[in-house]
Amino acid sequence: MPGPASPKADFWHSVCQELKPLLAEEKYNTYIQPLEAQLSNGKLQLTAPNRFVRDWIKSNCLSLLRQACERSGAEAHVEVLDQPVPRRNPASSQAGTLPPLPGSRLMPQFTFDAFVTGPTNQVAYDAARHVARHRAYNPLLIYGGVGLGKTHLMHAVGHQLLVGLRQLRVAYVHSDTFINDYLSALRKVRASGTYGRSGSEALMEQFKHSYRSVDTLLLDDVQFLAGKESSQEQFYHTLNALLQDGRQIVLTCDKLPREVAGLETRVISRLGAGLMVNIEPPDLETRAAIVLAKAEAANAHCPGDVAMFIAKHIFSSVRELEGAYRTVEALSRFRGMPIDLPLAKQALKSHVASVARRITLEEIQKLVANYFQIRPSDLRSASRKRAIVRPRQIAMALAREHTDLSLPDIGESFGGRDHTTVINAVRRIQELRETDHNLDQQYKSLASILAQ
Repeated sequence: MPGPASPKADFWHSVCQELKPLLAEEKYNTYIQPLEAQLSNGKLQLTAPNRFVRDWIKSNCLSLLRQACERSGAEAHVEVLDQPVPRRNPASSQAGTLPPLPGSRLMPQFTFDAFVTGPTNQVAYDAARHVARHRAYNPLLIYGGVGLGKTHLMHAVGHQLLVGLRQLRVAYVHSDTFINDYLSALRKVRASGTYGRSGSEALMEQFKHSYRSVDTLLLDDVQFLAGKESSQEQFYHTLNALLQDGRQIVLTCDKLPREVAGLETRVISRLGAGLMVNIEPPDLETRAAIVLAKAEAANAHCPGDVAMFIAKHIFSSVRELEGAYRTVEALSRFRGMPIDLPLAKQALKSHVASVARRITLEEIQKLVANYFQIRPSDLRSASRKRAIVRPRQIAMALAREHTDLSLPDIGESFGGRDHTTVINAVRRIQELRETDHNLDQQYKSLASILAQ
């Protein structure tokens, strides 16, 4: 049997328990959980995994930490350090002729200046900016649903790095491209007839050298590697080689790597060694700001009421939001009319008609599932994953507020749960809305859509 926890461990655990209700769940997981604590002579020394976490703690959490220490029974001086990360001089690339960069070019429109921030993407934006400025930790993984800006931030990192050091070799690669490049190398081995060890290694070395000679690797959609064992093995060794040489890696995934079926444990572990940040669907105000930014980029005038109208009816992704604006803009151009609210309603009438409905439980479940990029059946399942539990609680709270159904009826529609589960879910969401600004904005955004 394991021995009792040390007093130091008990103290830090107590401090964490004091902090947890005061921070949004994502911020607690991102900034507090990775800290390593040492208590000695009245000094609480916290070691952060990187400068980004250290700087956030110093700017946002020191007073909360001190208060939590006092409530845990000790007055402790709090000091926050970060672990040094090896750096590499770009001039130290492998000798000889470097191979062409793998992948495709950076998209010129995907810059930090063109990215509209809000409560649901601010942490990811800050982390990406920090990487671009300091190359201070590795790897950075940005995860979230389709069309929320993950790829935009990845390209923005690349652009910012090249502004400071034009000689850097920055490669943007989609996971499909990595897989195809690896399979192409294998086909060359087979076609050449060099089945001996030295011949095969020489051909595969070309593939390895192409990826391992980059200074920064931007790899999109890691989830596409799932189930492809040999490609994952090459990916794992490529990550190791780059990280050991202090080169920057930025990746995206549609969910947390541990939730991707078919990703190997060692790959998941390697991806989790850096910082993982989430992007969620934008709230109402951010969606309106995105529409206005899109209009400005097109040198068009979009009134605020039009931007808000589009934002209220398009909520699943930034990509769909931009598509809706382009529809309005196109109708304006075709008719030679300025963009105004009647024209926007005409352009989007089919979508508006689909949400102008009597609110039902099924529609609430579909809306919430679409918003959080999960399936409606997940809300009715027995899953206890964080990515499912919170949307389920939000859906229950919305059902309680926007329908006349009884608590038992609501519980039954969520997988046969009893009325006490619904009560607890409603109460939990009410409590979180008072302390978690992001969740409060999500709830208001969903409620505003239902109210249309």
